[in-house]
Amino acid sequence: MATAFRSRAAAGAIVASLAGSAAAQFDQAIVMKWADVAKVRYQVVGEYHDPNTLVISGGTNGYADVRDRAELDFIYDQTGGGLVGPARFQDHPSRVTGLRNGAKGCAAPTIKDPYEHFTILKVENQPGSGLMLTTVRKLAAGQVPAVCTGAPQSHPGRMKEEQVQLTVPSPSLLGLSEKDSDASLRAFPKTDTIVVRDGGWTWTYKLTAAR
Repeated sequence: MATAFRSRAAAGAIVASLAGSAAAQFDQAIVMKWADVAKVRYQVVGEYHDPNTLVISGGTNGYADVRDRAELDFIYDQTGGGLVGPARFQDHPSRVTGLRNGAKGCAAPTIKDPYEHFTILKVENQPGSGLMLTTVRKLAAGQVPAVCTGAPQSHPGRMKEEQVQLTVPSPSLLGLSEKDSDASLRAFPKTDTIVVRDGGWTWTYKLTAAR
């Protein structure tokens, strides 16, 4: 199993530790406001950027600067802990630039077809909390020079399916004080937005009360 973050379940650990920390300071008015909301709509934008992403299916010498974007829209029941109706999701094509060999001074590889970093196939409830995404990563077919500058070797493309855990941050985190926010998690109560960062991913959650 994988997560939408480079370190396994890192964002979930961040959210859980802050929500349960006695030291963390919360605006109680904001906490109580959201405590009365049973169903919350989450409009989520995930943006990926990593200049050192492996994009070719074979070997370890096909790296590139990759950007990707995924969007989700769902209603979550705070009381029961789960989706209300199906989640909607949308993917965007990955953008790949600066294809290079992983070894300094070696000839760059070439790719024959598009690389797709993150495509959502299905969204389901995750036992306990959060959501489980079924995703697929499409590694590109390409030509990689043998032994740095030798004749190019062909590698076929490959589809890699993964189960990805997506954190659903509690609305109470909107009451988190600025001093308890950091680069990993920030709350913006004026816009009802929570931002979680880890590895190459930045996930922005826009929250509204759902009927």
